[in-house]
Amino acid sequence: MLEIKNPKLYINRAGALRECGALASDTAERVFITGGQRALAAAGEALTESLRASGVAYELMEYGGYPTWEISDTVARKAANFGAGALVAVGGGKIHDLTKAAGEISRLPVISVPTIAATCAAWAALSVIYDGDGAYKGFLLLKNSPIAVILDTEVLANAPTRYLNAGIADSLAKWYEFESRFDSGSLFLKLQLKSAGMVRALLENEGLRIASEIEDGTADMLTFGEILDAIIALAGICGSYTTGEPRGGFAHPFYDQLTKLPETRDKLHGEKVSFGLLVQAILENRSRDSVNSLISVFSALRQPLTLESLGIVENVREKISRLSSDVAAHCANFRPSGPVPSAFDIESAIYAASDAAAACHAAMSKQGA
Repeated sequence: MLEIKNPKLYINRAGALRECGALASDTAERVFITGGQRALAAAGEALTESLRASGVAYELMEYGGYPTWEISDTVARKAANFGAGALVAVGGGKIHDLTKAAGEISRLPVISVPTIAATCAAWAALSVIYDGDGAYKGFLLLKNSPIAVILDTEVLANAPTRYLNAGIADSLAKWYEFESRFDSGSLFLKLQLKSAGMVRALLENEGLRIASEIEDGTADMLTFGEILDAIIALAGICGSYTTGEPRGGFAHPFYDQLTKLPETRDKLHGEKVSFGLLVQAILENRSRDSVNSLISVFSALRQPLTLESLGIVENVREKISRLSSDVAAHCANFRPSGPVPSAFDIESAIYAASDAAAACHAAMSKQGA
């Protein structure tokens, strides 16, 4: 069985927010908007002016927490009370996951307006659900992707570079998590891997440079737009084929369990996935040069690659032992070269990854001195 879930419309250009009203009016006369405070400050005025100009009524709900089942129900209920015909998500991955879950509950279509490029959540037909404190609880497979994804490069270019760096790192995971399965699986799995290879090639060749240039205002906006396409659209396409085949990743199950440690919750999704990819490289027995190359890429993106930089500095042994057991119980499809790694294997790899990054950083600092 094959399912393909993609948006009907994807727009990526400067000033795209000014088109949202006309696009929304084709779907609904009333929309319910959810967004974080900073996201609504960045995009809300242009969006609401566009809606008013097109005669689309709207109601706003500002929310800065995690996507939970309870809040998803609240959004669905508020949208129904308003008589909304569609939901609009404005912000990053958490607000998109929340709004998509509410759309599933209310059976309303969702329009995605990402204001940061930290994940492909604006595209994906999946919502990650947390508890109120930010610990991973599970995920909801959606019947559909958002009907439209609207990227305004003027807004995204002004977002903090940290989000772009984390988005590049998370998108690279699409390749690194699944490359070992390149010669196996169905035609569509191979198509996913080909797409992931395109993401990797573009991001490793251009993404690091653009992430630096966008910060100082010298980036070529055409190339920046392509980087956004890779993070949101191409990475989204990688996950849009559902064939029932296990995907075998490690970094994302690792991320899920890492959210249980409160001290890591100020780190972004892609930042925690980066460390998970480094642990995966150790478990795969990659060469020292290969591991150091990965460290170099993620260091250029300012990703936290040691336990200390992740915030894990107290009761480390106890926490890593528990984390390793939790990860081992949730990565049964990850087989780097033989049996599924044990909790002991994962624990050893976590320390080895952190030590390798610390040693690599020390060597780079010495060379720069």
